[in-house]
Amino acid sequence: MEMKRIGVLFLSFLVLGLGLWASGSQKKGFILGGGLGAGYVSCSQNYSWELWSWHSYAAAANVKAGYAPSDSVELYAFGSGWMIGGQIWDIIGVAGVGATKYLSQRGTGLFLTGGLGVSFFDFERDALKPRLGFLLGAGYGLSKHWSLQADILNAGISSGHSSMPHEWERAWGFRLTLNFLIF
Repeated sequence: MEMKRIGVLFLSFLVLGLGLWASGSQKKGFILGGGLGAGYVSCSQNYSWELWSWHSYAAAANVKAGYAPSDSVELYAFGSGWMIGGQIWDIIGVAGVGATKYLSQRGTGLFLTGGLGVSFFDFERDALKPRLGFLLGAGYGLSKHWSLQADILNAGISSGHSSMPHEWERAWGFRLTLNFLIF
């Protein structure tokens, strides 16, 4: 069910970007984007002083909305993470603020991206609170609206209570996504 929603969102970005809202060749102004891909996630968990680790390939997704003050700089709010399949879908990621800087002043070709935010795990326990997470990556603009991005994502949650055993989960991994940007 969750994959269908993500598919509909991605298709919506595609339809809207066919030129209906495009502002010519200028990226400057409001931006809205999203991407889908695949990745690898490694998660370490410590509950009741027992340490577990697991590793998995996963679907990757991201969304962003913000403003481009120039063709080569984007500032935005983002949500980025993994969807790990199994008997149920687990979602791990980071939501926060980020920036992208294209090496070309025209806003094409190679770019660097990064963001800082709050981690989210859909299987969180009540006692565990979100911690700081981040995204660092690089990519290449394939065309006016399409790009390919590789990034590293780190997310974590922990108890933070001194009256109970310190419980935590940390996830990190690599992702490769094909992204579409409306401007």
